[in-house]
Amino acid sequence: MKFSVGSKNPAKIEAAKLAIKEFFPKAELVFVDAESNVPAQPSDSELKEGAENRARHALELSKADAGIGIEGGLMTASGKEYCGACCAIVSKSNEVHFGYSPLFELPAKYMHEIKNGKELGQVVDEATERENTSQKEGAIGILSESRITRTDALKQAVILALMPFVHPAYKEDAPVESKKESYKTPLEEKTGQLLRLQADFDNYKKFFEKQKIEFVKCASQEIIVAMLGIVDDFERAVGASKDKEDKKALEMILQRFLKTLKEFGVNDVDAVGKQFDPAYHEAFMQEESKKEDGTILEVLQKGYELNGQVIRHAKVKVSKKK
Repeated sequence: MKFSVGSKNPAKIEAAKLAIKEFFPKAELVFVDAESNVPAQPSDSELKEGAENRARHALELSKADAGIGIEGGLMTASGKEYCGACCAIVSKSNEVHFGYSPLFELPAKYMHEIKNGKELGQVVDEATERENTSQKEGAIGILSESRITRTDALKQAVILALMPFVHPAYKEDAPVESKKESYKTPLEEKTGQLLRLQADFDNYKKFFEKQKIEFVKCASQEIIVAMLGIVDDFERAVGASKDKEDKKALEMILQRFLKTLKEFGVNDVDAVGKQFDPAYHEAFMQEESKKEDGTILEVLQKGYELNGQVIRHAKVKVSKKK
């Protein structure tokens, strides 16, 4: 199975990778620049239109089984505007399905700037004094204080769009309604109500358990990300130490630290000598070199994965042909 994703945005790339892996672990993914043909700051029906345009364009640019397009912007619900995203998936047989990310409110000052013609990414960058937030944690990541990143939200949209392609229930024909009126006794009615109530309760228990697991996972990830800063400090201390005994002691502590992190599923992101990949690397600087454009020459700050998911991009120096 081959999917073509119409984006080079790292957050969208990572979301598509994680969602597709849930259903198709061995799927091949390619990433292409695809046009949305909607305004830079789309809203309402433009999100669906832009996502489908990107999906169809991605499919045209590659010999894939399906194209995936993701479009973020504003959506109106009950007379109020929210921020969200739409994912469209178009198969080569022209089957089309959509999924949406969670919707969330934006601060009034953000909305004011957007209404005055600015894009959300620019507004968030200026408000937080950061760069390219739309390609990283996004507005939702900043406003939720990293409890939900942009990748997390977009992953949900892709999964929801994939469901009709994978679950057999979507392929079943609608049952023919019986013209006979069915009669149920009071006991049958009460039994049905109790069964529905039991089903609702079971669903609630499953939802609660899932939320608890997600909370623990999120808390563990935050702790591990914080610990990576300590690893950086130890590596700098090892490099700066001039006393052999001190250096040896520091290296032992560092190796034990790294071994413990590895036991919890933390691994380095491959970098030096590899081709630059925005899903794993962050280009910090360029240097003229005889090597192929985009080859990583040096790692300025290590990147890490947690159970296959990038939790910190590697900051790297990449080659630029003379």
